[in-house]
This record gives sequence, C-alpha cells and structure tokens, in this order.
Amino acid sequence: MAGTCFFRVRLQGKGENCDALGAVLRATIGDRTEERVVRSGSSYLSQSGLDATSGLGKAEKINRLEVRSPSGMETTLEGVPAPGSVLPEREP
Repeated sequence: MAGTCFFRVRLQGKGENCDALGAVLRATIGDRTEERVVRSGSSYLSQSGLDATSGLGKAEKINRLEVRSPSGMETTLEGVPAPGSVLPEREP
C-alpha cells in the first residue's frame, strides 16, 4: 500500500540472552499504542523473527518508543523517524 510507513526494532541483549528475548516494546503512534514482545519459537518447529515490526499507517514518526528489557532496564526514545529501523542502546 503506497504512502504507508513501518518501524522495525532489533534489540541486543547481554550475556546468554543476546537476542533480548522477553523484552517488551510499546510504541505510541499518534493516538494509539502498540505493544510487541520479542520472542522466539512461537510455533511448533519454527523460529519467530527477532525483530519487532509494526505498521505506522500515514504517520511519519513514532511519538514515543518504550523498551523494557528482561532485566528490567527501561529506555524511552521520543520522535523516532520512520520508515526504518531503530536499534536502542545495548544493556550495560
């Protein structure tokens, strides 16, 4: 569909959880909020994509992107431009 944007977020964890499995992302786009959880193997004998992806419609940015890692660390980004990918900072 022409004229629509998306966002894709790929997180990096630390230690044994380098794919940040279990992280929760909340994206506020205009007046709506979407939530994604980084997970793997959600189906029998399959691998889920480790990127969190969502459509933005005609919005040109994510107003607010909140990331909560499995360890409890929280990161908030404001005014993230779209389309494209975002890679929040790796956990210390």
